[in-house]
Formats: sequence, structure tokens, C-alpha cells
Amino acid sequence: MPELKEYPKTTRLYSPVTISEKLDGSCCSVLIDDLGKEFYCQSKSKIITPQDDYKGFAKWVEDNKETILEDLGPGDHYGEFYGAGLGRSYGLKEKYFALFNTRRFSGATFKTPNLQVVPILYEGPFTDDIVQETCEKLADFGSVAVPGFMRPEGVCVFWTHDNTIKKVPFDK
Repeated sequence: MPELKEYPKTTRLYSPVTISEKLDGSCCSVLIDDLGKEFYCQSKSKIITPQDDYKGFAKWVEDNKETILEDLGPGDHYGEFYGAGLGRSYGLKEKYFALFNTRRFSGATFKTPNLQVVPILYEGPFTDDIVQETCEKLADFGSVAVPGFMRPEGVCVFWTHDNTIKKVPFDK
């Protein structure tokens, strides 16, 4: 008997979105076990440790282990490690980790130094015009993550109903 293969659900284009600033650094993550006690780090392509690090991310996590476990709790926590020596550097002397999960962490106060959430630029119904307006505002007024930095990378558009994300980079 053949196996039934369902056609995937068709999602709506004009649904609620969150538009955030796209930061230029290195995509990294901290994955914390269900008990919130143990973790490991990864770059985009491999598991990293302070001894086999990527841009200093695993060392930063290890140095801040106690507060990171408390601040983030169980789960897979993806974000952009950016700042000094990473991507555009943003004129910063330090590195920061900005979490992508704005639904869970928007408005959170963290004990961990240099832990933050990517800046939300817009939340509401998707339209082409709102994406264009948000991009123009960011290009005109500069980075929200690093005020005064006038070369932001672009925006990310996150569709909340199906957890998909698309980027709109300015340079390309």
C-alpha cells in the first residue's frame, strides 16, 4: 500500500510579522538542556568550546555561565555575536550577543553583560510598503542596536505564524 504524502500547508503572505535589525557579526548559539543546568555552544557550522573557539564566543559563554543559565533557561538560543572585530564592528570595543527570539525575550532584563535582543523595528501586519518604510528609516537614521552607527546591514522579517524568516540586506 503506498504511503499518503500530504501537500504542505499554504501559509498566508499578509500575516503578522516582526521586523528586526539584521546585525553583522557571527551567528552563534547556546543550547541549554531541559533542566537548565548544562549547555554547549555552536557556531553556524560546528560545536565550539573555549579550547576550540569561534571568535571568542565559547569563552564569553563560559565566562558568564552562571548568569547565562539564569537569564536564558532551557532551550536553543540563537543570536548574532557582533561588535569588536566581527563583521562591521560597529565602532565597538566589546562584543555583544543579540538573541533572535524576540517573542520570548523582548523587554527582558539580563544579568549577563553584553547579552541583549535584536532590536524590533516593527510588529504588525506584513505589507511590502511597511518593509520598504522600515528599511528606509533604518538606512536614514542608522543602527538601533548601536546608535550613531550609520551603516546598518539590513532587516530580518519574521513571520510569526509559521516561524519563517527572510532577510533584506542593504549592500546587495
